[in-house]
Amino acid sequence: MSALSSLGGIIGGIGFYTILVALRLGEQGSVIFPISGLGVIVAVILACVFYREPVTATKLLGLGLGVSSILSLSR
Repeated sequence: MSALSSLGGIIGGIGFYTILVALRLGEQGSVIFPISGLGVIVAVILACVFYREPVTATKLLGLGLGVSSILSLSR
């Protein structure tokens, strides 16, 4: 379990570092942060694949509302 938690920390650190590099290269925060917020989709897909969680209409509605709010607030 400690190897998995270490891997998760490393992946999170890489993600944070890439956001900082993108900001340093002059990209706009209004573009970068919504893209990083869409990582929720990756978490849902991985939960469905690895944990075999059922995808219900309520979960899809919540995911759709979350993604649409990220997209609408970024414009």
